[in-house]
Amino acid sequence: MRSFLQCRGIHCAVCACASVVFLVTIGGCATTSEWERRRSEPDERAAREAIQSAQRALAVGERREAIPQLESTIARYPETESATDAYFYLGQAYFHLREYREAITAFREYLRLAPRGRYAQESAHYGNRVAIELKVDNLRAKLENNPDNLATQLELADLLWKRGSYEEAGDVYRDVFAVHPEYEEDTAIGKRIEKQADGTYVVLSPSEVLRRQSEAEPVVIINVASFKTGRHRLDVYGRISESTIFGDAYVIRDEPEY
Repeated sequence: MRSFLQCRGIHCAVCACASVVFLVTIGGCATTSEWERRRSEPDERAAREAIQSAQRALAVGERREAIPQLESTIARYPETESATDAYFYLGQAYFHLREYREAITAFREYLRLAPRGRYAQESAHYGNRVAIELKVDNLRAKLENNPDNLATQLELADLLWKRGSYEEAGDVYRDVFAVHPEYEEDTAIGKRIEKQADGTYVVLSPSEVLRRQSEAEPVVIINVASFKTGRHRLDVYGRISESTIFGDAYVIRDEPEY
């Protein structure tokens, strides 16, 4: 009996020790998690303050000054949400400075890190516009080397029109007509630019078409319900458009689509 009690006492002691070790272990894990959370809070706070400073610079047009702040935030606090947002603001800064390759790199990195983030849709819109701008620049460079290349002129005019640069497109079409007057009879081009009796041309931009319609039908009732409900939104060109969505994620197209 004594031997049994001794053994039982030893067994209880072992169980007690095991319980203490288990509780200490659990407590240690919780403490470590809490410690990591508290450690990350100052980083997120500091990153957020840096982003806000960069936003103020962007708001007053100081884009070149904002870029080092954004890049520093990304380098110093790479694991924070604000560092991810910094890629979006960095893309905006480069876009408005017309440094398109840097801009599209920043937008794509934001989408890689946050494909469903709060700036995903805007990043995709900006990124698609950057792709168009790069193509426009490429076509303009080709025309500098070969100004009379008809195929390049028509491609550039078409791209300018589709991005909403109607007057610029009209200038290119005028250059085409000067050398190739037969294109004045082209059906598709005729919907974009119209020759007048005095030999001048009028660009049939959406605003010009609307003006003509208003003159023909002075009383027009416009349904503004969709604007009030917010079902539409303006894209980066200032036009009403739907989002570019593949599945649930926003993407930047490699080539512009229309």
